[in-house]
Parts: sequence; structure tokens; C-alpha cells
Amino acid sequence: MPTEHDKRPAKPVSAARSAAYVVVAVTAGFAFPLQSRANGSLSDQIGSPIVAAVISFLGGLILLLAATLTVPSLRAALRRLVAAIRQRRCPPWYLLAGVFGAYLVFAQSTAVPVIGVALLTVAIIAGQTTSGLIVDRIGFGSGTPQRLTAGRILGVILTVVAVIWSVSDSLATEFTWMIVLAFALPLLAGIGSSFQQAMNGALTRESGNPFAATVMNFTTGTLTLVVVAAIELSVGATAVSGGHVQWWMLTGGPLGIVYIAASAFLVPRIGVLLVTVAMVTGQLCGSLGLDLVFPTGTDGVSLSTLGSLTLTLVAVAVTSGLFRRRYRGAR
Repeated sequence: MPTEHDKRPAKPVSAARSAAYVVVAVTAGFAFPLQSRANGSLSDQIGSPIVAAVISFLGGLILLLAATLTVPSLRAALRRLVAAIRQRRCPPWYLLAGVFGAYLVFAQSTAVPVIGVALLTVAIIAGQTTSGLIVDRIGFGSGTPQRLTAGRILGVILTVVAVIWSVSDSLATEFTWMIVLAFALPLLAGIGSSFQQAMNGALTRESGNPFAATVMNFTTGTLTLVVVAAIELSVGATAVSGGHVQWWMLTGGPLGIVYIAASAFLVPRIGVLLVTVAMVTGQLCGSLGLDLVFPTGTDGVSLSTLGSLTLTLVAVAVTSGLFRRRYRGAR
């Protein structure tokens, strides 16, 4: 999540170009709900969330390895990262950041068929906002602790209210532990995501290229998921069924790369603040659109879902300090 110490663009950007970049960021934000729907639908068809997560990660890893083999600058970035790890400039266990991403994809595959993409997105953003306070306060990854602001604390409170609001209809009509679990999984994934972003930031600073961290994320994430899937299959804890798998259900990995690459491209040009708010807008609008047009296991989009999505967007803006900055600008 953005902070008040976000990185500003190095060079001035014209209003027209800045607006174009914001449109690109909003559009890129749609990649997340599309990825969630692809992974969730794949899991629903084959009957195994963990195997669906393996397929998603493996698809992204294959593309990244192909790019690494053909682009010299990516190989150079990986060599710099390996050197930084060997010289202890970066903790070796930061290479395990991909485990958080693996869990996020597993949460998507498990929760989307139960609660839909919109409520999954609300839960993840709530987790990110909450854990972002801890990450920034202790300076995890950056080594520079940041003070807590009233806006960030208020943002956390608003996201918690949004989560409670979003789940209120489901729990009021029929309380089941499956619904509670379906919300808890992405909430925990969001909490882990803030730590993953901090670890990736440290890896990127050492390598000089965000794709080096992305390659390591997909590598460790894929290995983790393969081991877990192998254990589950060997003990009979999960089974793969022969559902009707369509091509678009296999796009989870590539969509994850698109989302990460767009963020890496846009942040140096318009800053973390605008990129994050614009991408979250795309995430929320995209998830709402998917649940409206192609509903999953939920009963469509309820008033509580619409309200929680709106409140989450407000919470992100409050957390980022957007309202305070505009107020100061107006004065």
C-alpha cells in the first residue's frame, strides 16, 4: 500500500501523458480480478485449488525463463542479485518472497468459487492495508521506519468495516465455516502481500531490475506449490478431476506478470501513490464487473458488496493521503 513517503517521478510528466499513464494503470488493475477468476475457475474445473495454483505459477515461470534466456539485461540483473545475496547485502531468506505469492494464488483458487472476485478483492486489500502499517512502522525491507499517520490508521479502520459489511449478508442468511474460511484465506494473503512487496523492493534495489525479483518469486513459489501438491496427492488429501478446462483458465500466470510489469513501468513515471490508487480502482471495478456479468458461487452482487467495494476505495484513498494532498493543494 502507498505511504506518505512514496517515490516521486524523477522527471516532470505532462498532464496529458500523466493521464494516459493513469489509464494504463487502471487497465492493468483489471489483470488481478481476471487472474483471480482464471485461477478460481481452473480450480473449480479440476477440483484441486493447489494443483490450479501450480499450473498458474508454472505458466508464469515458463514465460519468465524464456524472457531471461533471450534478454541479456535480465540475466545481468539476476547475476547482480545472486552477488548481493552472496555478499550478504540482502538477507538470503528474502528469496522466499514468492511463498507469499504462492499462497495468494492458492487463496484465489480456493475462495473465488465460494465468494466471488469482488469480495476476495476487498479481503485482500483489507489485509494489505492492515499489515502495511506494521511493515512501514518497523521499516521491514527498507530499514527505514515510518511514522503512523491518522490517515493510515483511519484507512485500516475503514477497510475492516468494509470486510465486515461485505460478509454481513452471507453470514446473516446462512452462517457456514466455509464462508468464514473463504474470507480468511484472502485476508491472510493480503497481510502477507505487504511483506512480500517489501522483500521484493529490497531484491529490486540490489538487482536494479524488478524482473529479477519477479523471476525469483515465480521460482520459489512454483517449487513451494509443487512440493505441497505432491504431498497432498501422495496422501490422497486432494484429487484432480477431469473437468472442462478452457484456454482462458490457464492465463493466471501471464496475467500476474502483466500486473507486476505494469507497476514496475509506471512507478518511475507517475509515482507509487497514483499507480496504487489507479490500480486498486481497476481491481475493484474489474472484480465488480466480473461478478455482475459472470457470477460464480455467490448470488450475484448484493448491496453490501457494492457498499464494501466503495468503502474500500475510499479507504485506499484515505490511507494514501490523497485527500490530504488535494486539500493542501487547494489551499
